[in-house]
Amino acid sequence: MNNTTIVTGIWDLGRDALSEGWGRKFDHYIDNFKKLLSIQNLNLAIFIDPKLEPIVWEHRDRKNTVVYHHAVDEFSGNFFPFFDQVQKIRNSDNWQNQVGWLKESTQATLPAASKPFHT
Repeated sequence: MNNTTIVTGIWDLGRDALSEGWGRKFDHYIDNFKKLLSIQNLNLAIFIDPKLEPIVWEHRDRKNTVVYHHAVDEFSGNFFPFFDQVQKIRNSDNWQNQVGWLKESTQATLPAASKPFHT
């Protein structure tokens, strides 16, 4: 029996609408998520937008998979209590103007900044 559990999550953050160089179609993430789901002997805990849950059960068994519903708009509030402080920093001119590419980048998005709270 494998006592290791991988914790993951997937959300459509609208990255396909970003400017050239930063955009990526959501199908890219879905395709790679399905690869992870296909590893049957792997215990998974998945945070996911409820509308994406059917993808999980197309590839997984409930005996080693747990799904936690978490919509994109729930990253604020009690789930991530530092949301307002992070947003204030991320949206400040001081932060965004550090280097030319940062303002349009996906490098410091809120879901990335909140990953430690998913473990």
